Amino acid sequence: MSTDLLNVDQSARKTLENASVSSISRPSADLLAGIVRLKEFRIIEHTKFDVYCAPYSALGPLMEQIGIAREITFRAAGEGSGNKVDIDKFDPHYMQLFIWDKERHLVAGGYRVGLVDKIVEKCGIDGLYGRTLYRFDQAYLDKIGAAIEVGRSFVHPDYQRQPAALDLLWKGIGKFVAQYPEYHTLFGAVSISRDHSDMARALIAESMLASHRADDEYLENVEAITPLKVGGKIWTSEMLGSLSKVAVLSKLVGRCDPGKTLPLLIRHYLSLNGKFVCFSVNTDFNDSLDGLILVDMRKMPVRYLSRYMGKENAKSFLSNWRNKCTQ
Repeated sequence: MSTDLLNVDQSARKTLENASVSSISRPSADLLAGIVRLKEFRIIEHTKFDVYCAPYSALGPLMEQIGIAREITFRAAGEGSGNKVDIDKFDPHYMQLFIWDKERHLVAGGYRVGLVDKIVEKCGIDGLYGRTLYRFDQAYLDKIGAAIEVGRSFVHPDYQRQPAALDLLWKGIGKFVAQYPEYHTLFGAVSISRDHSDMARALIAESMLASHRADDEYLENVEAITPLKVGGKIWTSEMLGSLSKVAVLSKLVGRCDPGKTLPLLIRHYLSLNGKFVCFSVNTDFNDSLDGLILVDMRKMPVRYLSRYMGKENAKSFLSNWRNKCTQ
């Protein structure tokens, strides 16, 4: 679906911004029938929620509901595409991993995931969303190895006070990796919205690159297309080196922007031993600042790997990669 067809006038924008997902996404017979048809793509069954991971071609009217829920969530965080529905030219190349609220018949959250080598094989390297934000080539992807690009992560505002939502999304990612255990690294963009000031965003980005930076080999042959430029910074590299603790950095962010902290998803990635490569301004997404992050699941803390993949799958995954490393 072309987003050129999804632009809305100012009154429609105001309606969308003020509406809840429940008022926009009333379930239709086609929508409910679509969920039934996705049974083969259901990867997690939960008391209130199910998690699906399905190709774009199988989603039918559900893709629009995912796009609506995305746009509502991103606008609430000061981001968003500016369209009525957040669906772009990359969606057909990826799987859509999403949470379905079985009681309210709503999309509660989601991720977009794709096997990098398969996307490149079919669409070329420009088929990867990351290429809109960062300059890298096939040699860089070869250096990363077998990777899965993740992005467009969201938990709808109605569900953000429910810890199960983010947890289920990551259990969904764990299930996806368990289905493709030959892939070991997640990479993609994680956003800092314009709800944070440019000074706070620069502080976060530079702190991440000082204390949670990827290994040097992953910093070569890659760069941000639109770096954030901020003048009047008052910190030094020595000061940044002391901000490795999330709680300390969050306090400083709060001093720059009262009431703000380090974004939740960044904190989550750090807990998984995620490493940052660079940051680029996303001019097509309300100028959010997007950090390129790598999460090598072989180096993820075992407690998280076991939680998201399941103990047996995690054990098998790690054993498989240890054996490959010793061959």
